[in-house]
Order: sequence, then structure tokens, then C-alpha cells
Amino acid sequence: MADHVRKQLRTAVTAALVAAVMPSVGARVYPSRVYPADDDNLPCVLVYATSEANEVETLDGDFEQRSISIRVEGLAKVALNLDDVLDQIAKEVEDVLDGPLTVGAFTTQLQYLGSEITMRADLETPCGSVALVFEAVLHTSQADTIVGA
Repeated sequence: MADHVRKQLRTAVTAALVAAVMPSVGARVYPSRVYPADDDNLPCVLVYATSEANEVETLDGDFEQRSISIRVEGLAKVALNLDDVLDQIAKEVEDVLDGPLTVGAFTTQLQYLGSEITMRADLETPCGSVALVFEAVLHTSQADTIVGA
């Protein structure tokens, strides 16, 4: 049985970002929202799904059209140039995810929906955060197998 479609999407986004070796974060890209953010792991990028809308369609058999929101959050230590660092992370993420993305055996295009910049004081190291939100539309069978994008 295939992994849940959200996990497949997170894995594909993470793999694309790691493969790009973004100068601002290197290979510090994690498919989780709870990765420990300490001095040794910053700056980094976290990838996680935040929501999913589902619509059942029955044109050529039953399948589900899933609209999944993926959040790509860049974290960096608080410093005088924090805004510049967060903007650079955002630019690199946007550049990588601007093209086609392969999820399973299918290719989809992520739609960039916007971003939010905040401070994160809840972590071991106080950080600035830039969270970019993308949406992917995937078609799955009732059993979570991707059948199209």
C-alpha cells in the first residue's frame, strides 16, 4: 500500500529542495514541522502539509481530487540581517518549486499562494521564520494511490 498522498507530496517537495542544494540552507531541509531548531541546524527549511480539500469525482470511475496546502518554512537565527536571510531563503524555495514536481509517477505544478514572516520564540534558539504556502492538486483512487495530477 502506498503512503498517504500528503506524505508522498511532502517527500517530493523535500527531495526537490535537498537536490537543489540551496546556498542559504544547504541540505538542512526536513519533512516535519517539529524538527529541533538549535544553533547547529540553522538556518533550515521545514516542509509540512497544513490542509487538504477533497472532492469526489466520477467521470471515468471514482477518484478524489485532492487540493493539498504545503507549507515550506524557512528558519534563521535572529541577527541584524534576519530579513535579508529570510528573503534569500524564500527566493531559493520559490525558484526550486517554480517548475514541475514529480509525485509518485505523476508530475504536478505547485501554485504559490503567499508567505508570512514571523518570529518564533517557542524554539530552543529564537528564530525568524518565513513560511511559504503552495497548493498541489492531485487525483487519487479511493485507496490513496495517485492516478493523475
